[in-house]
Amino acid sequence: MFPILLLLFIFVPIIEIGLFIQVGGFLGLWPTIGLVLVTAFVGASLVRSQGIQTLLSVQGKLQQGELPASKS
Repeated sequence: MFPILLLLFIFVPIIEIGLFIQVGGFLGLWPTIGLVLVTAFVGASLVRSQGIQTLLSVQGKLQQGELPASKS
């Protein structure tokens, strides 16, 4: 399992950098930076909303006297 993870941690960033170079060559520097910032903002918003939803779900289960990890 470790060799697979090691390869992923090496090759995924290399592929990502290559794609940034390709997109930057096609769109230009500032639109590419804008695209990266927009996707980062959307991703952070999704992580935040999902985290809040999970927290509320856990609190609701605890208030009902159930274990948060139990299946419904």
